[in-house]
Amino acid sequence: MGRDTPDDDVLPRLAETLAPSRPKAKGPPPAFMEPALATLVDVPPEGPGWLFEAKFDGYRAVVSVSGPDVRIHTRSGLDWTDRFPGVVRALAALNLPPVLLDGEIVALDARGLSSFNTLQRAMRNDQTALSYYVFDLLAEAGRNWADRPLVDRKARLAALLGETGKTGPIFYADHVVAGGTGLWATLCEQGFEGVIAKRLSAPYRSGRGHDWLKIKCGNRQEFVVVGWSPSTHGRAFASLLLGLREDDGLLRYAGRVGSGFDGDTQASLQARLRALSRKAPPVAEDGVPPAVARGARWVRPELVAEIAFAGFTADRLVRQGRFMGLRGDKPAQAVVLEKAEPVRQAAAEMVGAVALTHADRVLDPASGLTKRGLADYLRTVAPRMLPHAAGRLLSLLRCPEGTAQACFFQRHAGGSMPAPWRRKPVREKDGRQMDYFYVTDADGLVAAAQLGVLELHLWGSLVRKLESPDRLVFDLDPDVGLPFAKVKAAAVALRDVLAALDLASFPLLTGGKGVHVVAPLGPGGGRRQWPVVAAFARAVAEQLVEADPEAYVATMSKAHRQGRLFIDHFRNSRGASAIAPYSTRAKPARAGGGTPIACPVSWDDLAKAERADAYSTADAMALAGRPDPWARYFQLDQDLSTANCRVLGVKVGAGAYSG
Repeated sequence: MGRDTPDDDVLPRLAETLAPSRPKAKGPPPAFMEPALATLVDVPPEGPGWLFEAKFDGYRAVVSVSGPDVRIHTRSGLDWTDRFPGVVRALAALNLPPVLLDGEIVALDARGLSSFNTLQRAMRNDQTALSYYVFDLLAEAGRNWADRPLVDRKARLAALLGETGKTGPIFYADHVVAGGTGLWATLCEQGFEGVIAKRLSAPYRSGRGHDWLKIKCGNRQEFVVVGWSPSTHGRAFASLLLGLREDDGLLRYAGRVGSGFDGDTQASLQARLRALSRKAPPVAEDGVPPAVARGARWVRPELVAEIAFAGFTADRLVRQGRFMGLRGDKPAQAVVLEKAEPVRQAAAEMVGAVALTHADRVLDPASGLTKRGLADYLRTVAPRMLPHAAGRLLSLLRCPEGTAQACFFQRHAGGSMPAPWRRKPVREKDGRQMDYFYVTDADGLVAAAQLGVLELHLWGSLVRKLESPDRLVFDLDPDVGLPFAKVKAAAVALRDVLAALDLASFPLLTGGKGVHVVAPLGPGGGRRQWPVVAAFARAVAEQLVEADPEAYVATMSKAHRQGRLFIDHFRNSRGASAIAPYSTRAKPARAGGGTPIACPVSWDDLAKAERADAYSTADAMALAGRPDPWARYFQLDQDLSTANCRVLGVKVGAGAYSG
């Protein structure tokens, strides 16, 4: 939206998002949806693209409403409607259309902070003290909002709740954009539990993911109650014994907690603990200190307690724990130790199995293409691109800071590579052995976006048959000022020369100013080796130059290219490369268009084309859905015949590359 005029779809989106706040349509309440869960990280994420909300200390509630019909479900799908009659009445009074809401039911303590202990007391004694803070809209009047960006969902939610969302007890959970680190520090000083960071552009995804991140102000998490220690001072018990699951799913003893209980809580807990009594400990006995084990009373591991604590001892036991309440909304089997991920890793956006950091970074300022946009484009065209690009050594044009900054070519694999990429040691001309890289699947292509790769160039042979090129490539590169019609005419002339040599060929609009003419050589790899193929390509180019020396040149010298078209045959030598079909180009974008791409076309399409950059990333879906103009490419069984090599004066006995 950062333009002088809105995008074509912005005004309809705004109208849809903000218009009439309370539709009259009625129907049954929407079905329950598993809620999105946040991943614990060490510090708030930085950069644009995130909003931040206060982390509430209450019960997560997915609420389904249609007029007076209200259903409240916990995060695990339990129907707890009957436990919150006050919230149900407040929601019913709003007379909402069929909506599915996500939020948290809380109660505020004397400091005005949400408190789980206060919430549990209010549930028993004072339902009017409960409020529902709504932070997401998943469905409304039959429309699925979960697939829309969070920024749209929150705007619509605010409009739906209107003034009621400011006065309660049904509140709109507000947020700030950017400044997450400062907000976190302020909230922690004031006694809040922490903050939640949410990706502005992300749809709503059920389950735990990385579009929502939580940053806590202290140590606090759920534990499984595995037993209790008797009291010698007339109390119901001295402490609760706690357990946590290891990665193998087994419970280990995790310490005890003896504070945070009032008399009513202790009495209620004592009855539940006695009902769950068992003789054998549910945790490994060798992990329980002897002093604790001697007097322990063990219970079936079914209760979940939320504990605030100062940290863990060297023996991985809770230090200075305080009981906050039982969590009836979470099964004991799901309780594991929460470990904060590094925010740099967690804040990466996933495209398939590839993590994108700084996904909003603009790689092509002219078109606005971001790393995320490039990754999405590559995944869309992967079925068309991979047959040509998979299993070939790559040379990359990388623009990690975008084309406005320096771009550079990379041929060799460095010390670290994206996980989906493969290494291949190759002997160079000077005898050194260097590592190159190649991809085999869509994740490999998408990983190029993470490195800011705007151009992928291919070797002319497959990794498994490195010394036998399986394609001939001619790059028709016009001098400045030559009309594109001259390029098309040269492509047709080259096609006819190759056809006379029994080679069918295919045109590629390069996305720059020229055309590639590509002839496949045998399924799975040609039968000739590099010296023969290079000599054959040169002979073909020179034949065209000899036929029309005023139009063509086959040497790299700039002095000889004035007013002519350069037939670049040098891409057929070992180590040379050519732009991959469907690769993006680091070339100027057309006004209002996407980033240019190298696009395969048919000969009929080439005749109609007006320029070499006729296609862009904006055409991805259309290209993926159209018939493949190169459908015959991999069906052809053709190679450089001995007879044709002799016609061109090419020695067919030329040996393999020897370094």
